[in-house]
Amino acid sequence: MSNRKLFGRATIHIDGQFYDSQPGASLQVGGLRSVARAFTHGIKYNQSLQPSTITCSVPVTEDTSIVALASLTEVDITFRCDSGRTYIIRNAVQTGAVAVSDGDSGGIAPLEFSGDPAEEIVG
Repeated sequence: MSNRKLFGRATIHIDGQFYDSQPGASLQVGGLRSVARAFTHGIKYNQSLQPSTITCSVPVTEDTSIVALASLTEVDITFRCDSGRTYIIRNAVQTGAVAVSDGDSGGIAPLEFSGDPAEEIVG
């Protein structure tokens, strides 16, 4: 496999169902976050657990329930990069406001999820 392929597109599956998403989907993997603290005789640190987050925008069609999207809880989300990497976020909940509008830039629902730290699937 060539190491020149950059991540350019994400494929999103929520509990196994494919959702087409606009370019711009993002993933923050979460996990342990270290914070350094300066003291007179050196640096110390502490850690806290951060959730993973996914943001994406999906089209709203006649088959899309905005209410169902807004109330998603405890779902597993697969974030598959076209560069070959795949991540799973378990126990994700929809955390953003789901709103749609009409017009030239309408018909799109922005989604934001938070969940357990992302697991990278190798293989």
